[in-house]
Amino acid sequence: SGDPQGRKTIYDIIPNNMKQLNYIGRLDFNTEGLLLLTNNGSLKRFLELPINKIFELISTILIKR
Repeated sequence: SGDPQGRKTIYDIIPNNMKQLNYIGRLDFNTEGLLLLTNNGSLKRFLELPINKIFELISTILIKR
């Protein structure tokens, strides 16, 4: 599950004993935030399904250069 452009992914950074964990949600390139990891497939599915109405908080800061 590598990046098509060859960039590092979370699985390149986390310790080997944590590589069986799955991420919940996502972070886009050039963003920062909290990424949840779990080994519980049911929890992952529950949190990602829109029907469960788990809201994401997205904060954006624009910097004019």
